[in-house]
Amino acid sequence: MTALLEHINLNILDEPTAREFYVSCLGAVVNEPTTNERQLHVNMGATQFHLLRKYGKAEGVTPVTAAQRWAGEIELWTSERLDAIADRLTRHKLRGHVRDGASDVLRVRCPYGNAFVIRHEAPGSCDGWGCHPSGSGALTRLVRAVHDVRPGAAARLAHFWKETLGGEACELQ
Repeated sequence: MTALLEHINLNILDEPTAREFYVSCLGAVVNEPTTNERQLHVNMGATQFHLLRKYGKAEGVTPVTAAQRWAGEIELWTSERLDAIADRLTRHKLRGHVRDGASDVLRVRCPYGNAFVIRHEAPGSCDGWGCHPSGSGALTRLVRAVHDVRPGAAARLAHFWKETLGGEACELQ
């Protein structure tokens, strides 16, 4: 069984910075039908980032005042050579990226401090997954999201994941 992690919401401070990182550097595509004055949606195959710059309900809309930092790391797959992504990050003067080990992993920090692990997709691994409107770029999938939790919380979360959602869970030290 394969489950799809369809999207992750992250608060951002400004759209130009987010577009530069996610679209110009990493190779995602803006999903025009769902991008609006409150949020920027970027496609990675059938998965997305919802990047919120304003939030609120009927009583009004409030600009985001602090960027959100994911407590862990997010793994993405790309159809591009990792060197091409690293070169674009350097050209855009975005620091905080490093090749890992045998160069099969690129570790990146976005301008807001979020940690990403980028790997080249396995051949045929994204076939049949489809994509959102506006298509897909070189980023093909949001594969994994590791979220650090307080000591003692992992066992309860794993129980919920297994018993309520029927999924699998493991505890990493």
